[in-house]
Amino acid sequence: MVFDVYWLGDGKSRTRGPALDRDRLLMRWNAVPAAVRSDLAPQIVDRWLPEACRWAATAPGRGNVWRATDHRWMLLRSEGELRVRTE
Repeated sequence: MVFDVYWLGDGKSRTRGPALDRDRLLMRWNAVPAAVRSDLAPQIVDRWLPEACRWAATAPGRGNVWRATDHRWMLLRSEGELRVRTE
């Protein structure tokens, strides 16, 4: 996994955890080998990061059922290719 954006569902107890939509979104990054970093960086900046940000920006408006559960947008690197998986 290169990076992911994670939506923490609001269907859990309100006694703990995030209270605001902005607190429900997390972005995590993983290190990539230096040898491939220069090849991946332009792809990530130009294509994948904007796509992940659009996904995150639309998350709060997706409706009660969607918002109640956890969701994840992931950029994966496998065999030199980048691809997205959502859960």
